[in-house]
Amino acid sequence: MIKKYTKQIAFLCSLVFLCLPMLISAEAGGPSGYKINNPLGSDNVKLSDILLKVMRLVTQIGSIVAVLVIIYSGYKFVAAGDSDSERTEAKNNFFYTVIGIGILLGADLIANIIVGTINKTVGR
Repeated sequence: MIKKYTKQIAFLCSLVFLCLPMLISAEAGGPSGYKINNPLGSDNVKLSDILLKVMRLVTQIGSIVAVLVIIYSGYKFVAAGDSDSERTEAKNNFFYTVIGIGILLGADLIANIIVGTINKTVGR
């Protein structure tokens, strides 16, 4: 099995060894002048900060999607006319969207509470 992947392993190893000096130089702000900036803003980032920023991003994207789905389910409700099955489907879409919004906001709230409690316990 190792013989089967020998060329791929050799290629990956050589690629890592060729790219490693560039990465080290970029991280240290070496002679090339390039520096990799932290996308989160500061050099000293805690795991809790990363989790909160990811959760905030998920909440923002989820909120936008939820608003669009509510608008779509309202359109489906109006377009259903006298059809009971289509009206029921539109009601279910709206109902499940509201449940999803509750879960999304609840998860954000729980994440904030957990991070706040951990930070308070650790003394940050």
